[in-house]
Amino acid sequence: MGDYIQQEPSGNHTQGPVYTTSNGCPVMRPEGSQRDGKNLLLKDFHLIDLLSHFNREKIPERIVHARGAGAYGEFEVTHDISDICNIDMLLGVGKKTQCVTRFSTTGLERGSAESIRDPKGMAIKFFTEQGNWDWVCLNIPMFFIRDPIKFPGMMHAQRRDPQTNLANPNMWWDWVCNNHESLHMVLWLYSEFGTMFNYRSMSGYVGHAYKWVMPDGSWKYVHFFLSSDRGPNFTQGETAKNGSPTDPDSATRDLYEAIERGDYPTWTANVQVVEPKDARKLGFDILDLTKHWNLGNYPPDINVIPSRPFGKLTLKRNPQNFFSEIEQLAFSPSHLVPGVEPSEDPVLQARMFAYPDAQRYRLGVNYQQLPANRSEHTFNPLLRDGAATSTTNYGGLPGYVSEYYPMTFHEPKESDTEFDSWVAKVSSTKAWLQTNELDYKFPREFWNILPTLRSPEFQNTIVVNMSHSVAQTHDEIRQKVYSMLELVATDLAQRVREATEKLIKESAVLPLGEPGSLRM
Repeated sequence: MGDYIQQEPSGNHTQGPVYTTSNGCPVMRPEGSQRDGKNLLLKDFHLIDLLSHFNREKIPERIVHARGAGAYGEFEVTHDISDICNIDMLLGVGKKTQCVTRFSTTGLERGSAESIRDPKGMAIKFFTEQGNWDWVCLNIPMFFIRDPIKFPGMMHAQRRDPQTNLANPNMWWDWVCNNHESLHMVLWLYSEFGTMFNYRSMSGYVGHAYKWVMPDGSWKYVHFFLSSDRGPNFTQGETAKNGSPTDPDSATRDLYEAIERGDYPTWTANVQVVEPKDARKLGFDILDLTKHWNLGNYPPDINVIPSRPFGKLTLKRNPQNFFSEIEQLAFSPSHLVPGVEPSEDPVLQARMFAYPDAQRYRLGVNYQQLPANRSEHTFNPLLRDGAATSTTNYGGLPGYVSEYYPMTFHEPKESDTEFDSWVAKVSSTKAWLQTNELDYKFPREFWNILPTLRSPEFQNTIVVNMSHSVAQTHDEIRQKVYSMLELVATDLAQRVREATEKLIKESAVLPLGEPGSLRM
C-alpha cells in the first residue's frame, strides 16, 4: 500500500495517473506556483514539497566503488559439487537462483570515467531460500594489502590531493614505495587488466579464502571466482589514461545495450579447494590477500590449486530505475548462508564489519528492508525500530529471545577448533607485518611469465603505463620507485627508468595533476 507504481506512457494524455503531492493530494496546476499578485504564497505546499525533496534527493555516495552499473539475472548449477559443498543454492544440477549484479570502478567518485586505470568491482547478490548471499569480487585476484589497518591510507593515496583537489601521482607512488607487499597487485593494475574495455568481458575473484562446511562439521578452504565466457577485452592508449574522450559511460552503455538486444553476458563459476591439513604445504599463506591461488600459471614452484566449474551466471534484465534498484543495493562479505563461513583472513574479517557499517551510513540503519536488498526469509525481532522502518516491525513480538514466543534456530556442527587456533597463531606473527621475499617473488613471476602467458607486448604495456605515471612524480619518489622495482626484476626497473626519464626529457608527459592521470 502506498507504493509508487511505474506506468507506461500513454498516447491518450487524458487517461494518465492523477498527479498529486507527496501525501496524495491531487494538484490542479503542477507547472505553476501559487501567487498573490507577484508574491509567492507560503501555503503552496506543492512548491515547498518539490523544493525540499529536491534538496534531499542525493544520498552519500559509496566510500569506494562509487561509480557503477547493474543488471538482474540468474545463477544455474551446472556441475555436482556435493562432495565438497553443503550450500543449498549449489545443490542439484539445474537448480536456478535469481540474483542482481553490480559492476563498478573502485577509487574515484561517482562521475568518473569507467575506462580509467582502476581495479573493477563485481558484486553479486543471490536471493537464496536461506537468505541473501553476497559475492564481493574484483577483476584482479589479489589486493594491495594484507593488513586492513592500511586500507584508509591506501585509498587516500589514490584520491585527489587534499590541497589542490587534483590527481597527484606523488601520493600514490609514495604510498606504494612504503608498502612493498602491494607490488603484486600494482603490476597487475598497470597491465591490461587495469583497464577493462567493458564489464561483460571481465572476470570476478572473491580473493579471500572462505570455508565450505559439510553437515558433519568438516570443512575445506575455498576460493571461488567467475570467468567471463567472452574472454578478456582491454582498453588501450589514451582512453586508458584519461577515460574515453567521447563516452565516459562506455562500460555502462555497453552492458545496458547488450542486454536490451538480447546479447546476454554469461560467466562460469569456478572453485578452488584446499584441505585444511594441506594449507601449510602450499608455499604461501592462503590467508594473505596480496597473493593469488595458483591455477598453474605462476609461480612454478608454488603448488597448483586446480579449479572446478560449478555454475553459470547469466544477466538478462536491466533495472527499471537505477537509483532504487542499483544505487540502493548494499553488498557485504558478511552476508553469508548456511554452509559457508569466513576464513581467518584479517582483511576479510575487517570488511565484514566495514561494509555493513558503510551501508548504514549511506542508506540508513534499515537498509536491509529496502526492496533492492530485502530477503524473503528474514525473521529477527531483535532488529527493530530505527529510521524509516518499512515493515510491520514484528508487531507485538518481544524484542528478545523468549520461551513464550519460540523460535527455531539453525545449529551447525562445530568445526575443527584445533586448526582454527593454529591459523590464528600463524596469522598473528611478525611475518604478516613485514615485507618478505614472497612479496617480490609473486610479482617477479608474473612479470617473467607475461611473454608466454599473454604476449611480449604485455611487458611493454606495463612499462609504458608505469612510466607515464612515474614521470609525473618528484625526482626523490622516482628514485625510490626504481629501487623498489629492482627488488622485483632488474630488467623491469631498467626499462621503467629508461622510459620514464625519456618522457621527462622530451616533456611528453601529462602535467602533474592532469585529471584522469591518478594511477597512469
